[in-house]
Amino acid sequence: MNAREQIVTMLKTIYDTGDVNAMTIWKGYDAGTMENGWHYKNFGRSDAQYMGKSVAEVREFVNEAAATYRAQYVEAKAATVVYVEPAMLGDMATDADARRMVELLKERGYDARLGSALNSADVPADDWGECLDIISQEQYA
Repeated sequence: MNAREQIVTMLKTIYDTGDVNAMTIWKGYDAGTMENGWHYKNFGRSDAQYMGKSVAEVREFVNEAAATYRAQYVEAKAATVVYVEPAMLGDMATDADARRMVELLKERGYDARLGSALNSADVPADDWGECLDIISQEQYA
């Protein structure tokens, strides 16, 4: 795998695959960054992002970006108030199921509470689905 392919693979760990595929990625000088090395431009943008002079430096750039993203994601989850009511869990859900969902969401870092879902924030589908699966497994265990 050449250097550009390695960098594309690394970028896909922090950005959507489609966004990375649409990026312009090159090694060279950019007048905007005033740096010589690996850069990328998002599709439709004119500003470039400098990543480093070598693949190793790009790896550090990606690792730092991933750590920053994870920290921001955890912080955003903690600030997200999610209200849960039985109707959100299905036609047969009970108050006990809703309480269990609140517990599971809190374990995942959300500020979850029982109550009306009218003004509730959305929980990402993977977290919500994982919690629903746990509740289902517990009911049939």
